[in-house]
Amino acid sequence: MLHKTQFSLLTKRRFLPLFLTQFLGAFHDNLFKNAFVVLLLFSVSKADSQTAIITTLAAGVFILPFVLFSPLGGALANKYPKHILVRYLKIAELLIAVLGTIALFTVSAPLSYLTLFALGAQSALFSPAKYSILPEQLEKQELLGGNALLNSSTFIAILLGTIVGASVITLPQGVTIISGLLFFSAISGVIASWRIPAIPAIDSLTKISLNIFSSIFKILREVGSQPAPLRMVIGGIAWFYFLGGTYLAQIPNFAKITLNTTEAVLTLFLVTFSVFIALGGLLNNLLLRGRISLQYVPLAMAGITLFSLDLWYCASHYMLPATPADMTTFLALPYGWRILVDMALIALSGGLFVIPLNASLQHAVSGAPRAFIMAGSALLNALFIIVSSILCALMLGQNYGIPAIFMVFALINVIPAVFFHKMLKKTKII
Repeated sequence: MLHKTQFSLLTKRRFLPLFLTQFLGAFHDNLFKNAFVVLLLFSVSKADSQTAIITTLAAGVFILPFVLFSPLGGALANKYPKHILVRYLKIAELLIAVLGTIALFTVSAPLSYLTLFALGAQSALFSPAKYSILPEQLEKQELLGGNALLNSSTFIAILLGTIVGASVITLPQGVTIISGLLFFSAISGVIASWRIPAIPAIDSLTKISLNIFSSIFKILREVGSQPAPLRMVIGGIAWFYFLGGTYLAQIPNFAKITLNTTEAVLTLFLVTFSVFIALGGLLNNLLLRGRISLQYVPLAMAGITLFSLDLWYCASHYMLPATPADMTTFLALPYGWRILVDMALIALSGGLFVIPLNASLQHAVSGAPRAFIMAGSALLNALFIIVSSILCALMLGQNYGIPAIFMVFALINVIPAVFFHKMLKKTKII
């Protein structure tokens, strides 16, 4: 049953503290990032070029540490007890909150970017431990539900951090309130991390290398040495972040520029996307009854392509309003409702796509290699997000509209979808 194998995990000490630790961390990171971006935009010219530079740089500064420090995170997760490692990382988050508060009160761009980089580094070190803890604490039949809950709550936390950070910072006492929320979420995260059950070190003899570049190549070689089906799973997860990163990055300009709508419609899009990707993840456990299976992955990828193509069609035939449309006006326009439904179904398909891949990867790898493989997966996810950002920038630079980007990526998505379908027919992934 869905409740028995999924939501009942929220009553278990072997899952709930990790769940809360991850949720609070994701909320904390996005709260600061969005508050800082809005605050900085208020202090500079509000030209579109300034906005694009600030938001793009903020995203890049946060994602870069995942490339640089994921290998170190994998080594630390192997060498030390993970529950102890997580505690230290959450204490580091609390210290970073001090730096972030100073940055916000002084409206210092350098300090704010340094804070973002530090938060990205902390998250990069946490990621391999987090995903390695799940298969060590959960039974096989609980992995799918555990991943669904963890990932779904992460998207909701990102949504809450985005909305609260961007809206509260504009209030008269916004900086004070945001600072208080930063400390509250960081302290709560520390408390939650102290409840994670003891987890012994996998290999205390693991060598810690501070050579970033050699560690990156070593971890990529580790991923490349895995059997082809496992490499396909890792690549599939990275592809999800390629597509998801594209949509999340383009939704603001899609709403404001392509569709000429107000902030309320943008918020509606973000809420819809986050909620439905969470629902898609949770739906896996109902469809698969706790089994770790990739049977619905090609179908989910087909859904992403079909609904993305329909989104492109609707946006191309959308009647642009003379003034920014509020929520009621937008939904009353031709194709308004259909655009919203397309976004919901794209997100739902994304949740159905990625959760079985995560569970499959965690179950297929055990022992010492697990944390390294999780680190390699996190590194590739970051690289794919960066590549998607570069491709979007190149297309926008050539005057392709955002709907055209959705269309092109939808067509490209057919290739890995077909590959997945053929691979599943001739090999057993797990």
